[in-house]
Amino acid sequence: MKKQKLINEAMKITGLKTEAEVISNPLNCTWYNQEDVYLLS
Repeated sequence: MKKQKLINEAMKITGLKTEAEVISNPLNCTWYNQEDVYLLS
């Protein structure tokens, strides 16, 4: 659940359109903390 919420937030903040884009570009999302990046990887 937390992962999906992060992905949705990332799409809103970064303007990325798909979950795959978010997951492949975690470093573009500078608001992530390390734990969040780990969740997405």
